[in-house]
Amino acid sequence: FSVFPNPAKDNVTISYQSKFQNSLLNSYIIISNSLGQTVYSSVIRSSTTEIPVKNFLPGMYWVTLFDGTIKVSKQLIIQGK
Repeated sequence: FSVFPNPAKDNVTISYQSKFQNSLLNSYIIISNSLGQTVYSSVIRSSTTEIPVKNFLPGMYWVTLFDGTIKVSKQLIIQGK
């Protein structure tokens, strides 16, 4: 999956394509701060998801995608205003 723009200020887009046809039914995203606290979570309903991050504090976050078979994380940087 991909996370862009990175670094981000207002919105971030998560783009995801699975090898398994029905995996979107079991897929979800979690965004955690550097302390491991969940600041956002959502079920994935399409191959592209836009997430508003303008209220996130500046810093490093982890975007984790679960699709029922795998768990993958990518780093996300939120810039200050």
